[in-house]
Amino acid sequence: MKYRRPLQLSTLTIFLFVMVARVQSQWLLDLGTFAGYSENIIGTYNATNDYLAVPNIEISRMTEDLEFYYSGTFTQFQKNTQFNNSLHGIGLDYRLIQEPNFSGTIGANYSMANYRNNYSYYNYQRSYGFINLKYYPSRSMLIKGGFALHNKIFVEEKAWNHWESLLYLQYNLFLKTRTTIRLGADLLFRNFMPYAADEDVTGWYSGRGSRGSYYSISQYDELPSLWQTFFVARIAQSLGRRTGAYVEYAYRYNPSEGNPYELEIESFSPIDDYFGYQGNYLTAHLKYKITNTFWSAVNYHRYFRYYVNRPVYEYDFDGQTWVVENDDYVMTAPHREDTGQRVEISFGYAINRFLKKASTLEIMALFTYRKNDSNDPYFRYEDKSIGLQLNYGLQW
Repeated sequence: MKYRRPLQLSTLTIFLFVMVARVQSQWLLDLGTFAGYSENIIGTYNATNDYLAVPNIEISRMTEDLEFYYSGTFTQFQKNTQFNNSLHGIGLDYRLIQEPNFSGTIGANYSMANYRNNYSYYNYQRSYGFINLKYYPSRSMLIKGGFALHNKIFVEEKAWNHWESLLYLQYNLFLKTRTTIRLGADLLFRNFMPYAADEDVTGWYSGRGSRGSYYSISQYDELPSLWQTFFVARIAQSLGRRTGAYVEYAYRYNPSEGNPYELEIESFSPIDDYFGYQGNYLTAHLKYKITNTFWSAVNYHRYFRYYVNRPVYEYDFDGQTWVVENDDYVMTAPHREDTGQRVEISFGYAINRFLKKASTLEIMALFTYRKNDSNDPYFRYEDKSIGLQLNYGLQW
């Protein structure tokens, strides 16, 4: 049934809220809404502009050691309603250890993503569990580490079902010069699940967004496993009572060969994410507190991405179709390579104890410019967007 899963999630949410409410606890409510306009909502040469709104809500119940929460996000477009989607989740966090210099937290959550019509192949159910540890060897040092595991099940595309694990370690150093140095490393592994072959695997052909069956597989098949490492270094500096800044550099090493993306000419697969490329980025951020309630910030982000086993194919921009010769796509480069940048300017106004309650109200105005240069002309684009973000948090 179409509404069976959401109904089950709602029933479980109410049950867990009631269980937590029976002990001494407090409520937390976070409401947020982003409304704005973007000149290029999908990031291709064929710019598609639209107005969008993204309301979200999180409500949680907290005890001394336990927090239970529900979160919901809704992405809505004015004209391109085919991209509308929603994400719902419930979760539990439990403080397992609380010592003066050592703490540990475990948690789990379950979420569902729902998309419309032709994009229903994005629909998934996700189960997630984690353990996070913090250790303070001294007052100026913090070491963090943890492990996370999730299982993602796609409702329509069984070949994309997978397990993914994350092992991370982070080192933080706090200097008397009001400088913070952070070094971190992640190890990620994704293992796809076998799928039955009594039905054809679906994909895209002759144009972005079109779908169809293009080959059959043996009785059982499985996409190759993927792994990668991610390294990050950040230095943050306080520049007085009102100004703060940080610079962050990260490198993603992705040695996976024969990844599943080589089967697709499209870029819009739900599993086409950070496992599809390797590369680096540099981020610089500056924030200035104009008054006790009013602030402004500038963020600059630049990246390079080398896509693993992602050939570049010739595209007929006049006919809006792929060029085919001898029943095969015409390849122009063995790998896609992107260099991009993003500049964001924001202004914010925050009010503490809004309406004389234990609450915070923050209003932010954002302007963003992004540009992507690629050896694949289909992905050369620019985008300018503007928006307003409203956040409200309440405790009682």
